[in-house]
Amino acid sequence: MNLSESEGLQDNKIDPSMFELFSIELETQCTLLSHGLIDLEKNSEDLSLIESLMRAAHSIKGAARVVNLNHIGQLAHAMEDYFVSLQKLSKVIDSDKVDQLLQCVDLLKEFSQVSYEKIHSLIEEKRSLVESLIKQLSHSENLILKSTDIKSLKVKKLKDEEISFNPASLAKNVIKVGNVPLKSFQSSFKGERVLRVSAKNLNRLMGLAGESLVESRWLYPFEEELLKLKKIHGRLEFSFELLRGALRETKVNEKIEFHLNHIHKDLDAAKCLLVEKFNDLDNFIRRHASLSNRLYQEVVDSRMRPFGDGVEGFPRLVRDLSHQLGKKVHLEIEGINTSIDRDILEKLESPLSHLIRNAIDHGIESPNERIAKGKKAEGTIRLEARHKGGMLAITVSDDGRGIDPELLKKKIIENRLADEQMVNRLSHSELFDFLYLPGFSTSKTVSDISGRGVGLNVVLTMVQEVGGSVRITSTLGKGSSFFLILPLTLSVIRALIVKIAGEPYGFPLARIDRVFVINPAEIQRKEKELFFLYEEQSIRLVEAWKILELDDSKEVSNSISLVIVHHNEKKFGLIVDSLIGEKELVVQELDPRLEKIPDIIAGSLMEDGSPLLMIDVEDMIRSIESYFSSIINGKEDEMTLPVDAKRVLLVDDSSTVREIGSRLLKEWGYIVDSVPDGVEAWNAIRIGRYNLMITDVDMPRLNGIELIKKIRIHSVFTTLPIIIVSYKQSEEYRKMGFEAGANAFLNKSSFHDEQLFQVIQQLLNE
Repeated sequence: MNLSESEGLQDNKIDPSMFELFSIELETQCTLLSHGLIDLEKNSEDLSLIESLMRAAHSIKGAARVVNLNHIGQLAHAMEDYFVSLQKLSKVIDSDKVDQLLQCVDLLKEFSQVSYEKIHSLIEEKRSLVESLIKQLSHSENLILKSTDIKSLKVKKLKDEEISFNPASLAKNVIKVGNVPLKSFQSSFKGERVLRVSAKNLNRLMGLAGESLVESRWLYPFEEELLKLKKIHGRLEFSFELLRGALRETKVNEKIEFHLNHIHKDLDAAKCLLVEKFNDLDNFIRRHASLSNRLYQEVVDSRMRPFGDGVEGFPRLVRDLSHQLGKKVHLEIEGINTSIDRDILEKLESPLSHLIRNAIDHGIESPNERIAKGKKAEGTIRLEARHKGGMLAITVSDDGRGIDPELLKKKIIENRLADEQMVNRLSHSELFDFLYLPGFSTSKTVSDISGRGVGLNVVLTMVQEVGGSVRITSTLGKGSSFFLILPLTLSVIRALIVKIAGEPYGFPLARIDRVFVINPAEIQRKEKELFFLYEEQSIRLVEAWKILELDDSKEVSNSISLVIVHHNEKKFGLIVDSLIGEKELVVQELDPRLEKIPDIIAGSLMEDGSPLLMIDVEDMIRSIESYFSSIINGKEDEMTLPVDAKRVLLVDDSSTVREIGSRLLKEWGYIVDSVPDGVEAWNAIRIGRYNLMITDVDMPRLNGIELIKKIRIHSVFTTLPIIIVSYKQSEEYRKMGFEAGANAFLNKSSFHDEQLFQVIQQLLNE
């Protein structure tokens, strides 16, 4: 097929009212083509797949003609012609041709993602590429046809009227594509009308629906109070009858008898009215609660999307990477219909992409290596999503070589993250925690795919942002698995309400291991620390009011309420005043002007409208560790530290780096406080008095460069010595650090040599 001006090389004016519908149609059909080509490459003998591909290309061609985008239409026409010839001649498609067709799909998808105003300029920019792809497809089609007697073929091409672009019907029936086999696309989706709603409006609607749900529960305590009033009325009526009976034994005048009868009638009337209104209120509460719950569920459903929507590009990713690396990899996806909050689904794409890339590059062996180990030549990566205990559980696993603990130990020692003695004492789960460090990688080479030590740090950062957790398991020679536990939605959470220092606080249920009400005798004491035996494990206890820096609780009780919280492998017990109960709370974001409040993640409202703060469990566990560390350091300070010991603030998002750095600085005679990110560092700087700060560059919420700029703006901190210690040693980052106001820029390996100590002494004039 040849392009010419008469065929419409110059696209005519586009109807803007149709363009948006066309973009949706184009994106949908591109997804069908992408999945279909990957399926066809694996099952080349399945002719029904070619039929589906042909129809998808034909639909794009018809839609492009309606909106006068002839370049797009002619590219789709060339693809359709190729599919027709391939189908009728039953030819096997090779990987090179699939690559070429996928390049066409990528180009079409790029056209679907631009605005009405930019489509002309993009078409003009890609014109030569479009013409080149059309010529290549036409040449391939001719080669196929020349291999057979064309006269003997009865090639039936789809007519334009068989599949047409109908904007009116498309507005009512837009197909949504998940990550399912191509053959089930048309049968598994029912058309629904699609409306465009901004995320801001949807979030506001979600907040109102959540408040309505909470408000509906406020009526239950009111109903209980009304029930108490009904009981009081019953007792009053009973007392009146006793009084009236007593008065019958004595003579009373007519006036008293009149008043007694009048009171009796009023009591009966009040009783009837109270019963009637109580029943009306009970019915109203049931209807209102049901309506609020349905409204809330509908709004939640409007925010939810199937897991398949977020992973539809992964089969293509696996296919391209495995070809690039010369490996055979099969991707299995389970739970494509599992519903997930759209905000979480958007955040998941990058972490899951990194995990899959790592699995292909590091995990799956080459075909020859797998065969030599007695495995199938084709490796398998399994991606699964499901709901578990009110949370979203996502698993990424492979049947590859697994993680070698000995190699990991060697890398940790080489990078001077810990000494050999400490490394040998670490469990496998503790060793795997080093994989999350930025810049840490077990790969011997750096490539475009992996080896820079970024991927797993991205995964951990995303999981921590949404209040989830991640865990790694691995068996050498058999494979590895990554388990991500995330909330289903970020708008409403189930929480345990407790009272601390007389005020209500909420703990997200997902971060609570157990709750106990125990006898004080069950608590063990060792020097200054408290312990509780739980599942044959001694759990360290601390009063919650101490961590939150509140006044001591004034409540006195014969029992002690405990909340066991966990993060990764760490568990601590918090002593609270009392346990109020489990409730569903609408998350209210705190005013950004407050920045990060230590140990607090959000706010909410109780059923009576009173405010409540939500505990940031991960942050609180760090505070608990700092608290216990201060107890120990307090004893050490009394014995070894000089009176004028300098205070150092260590800022790093890696708990391992904070632990190692803190130990080293304390050995050098400094008092150390450590925080995980720039926001908490800024809070600490304003509250405490520090002689020096050491910070990383890459950190969530507020990175090291922005933190330094924030500090240097304030005149009171202009002379504070600041050292950047980071894996990033490029001239660009060094320049940014010094321009922001850093006094020194060192590598993280300096934690294990004299350089850091010398720089600190120099800056502190010691």
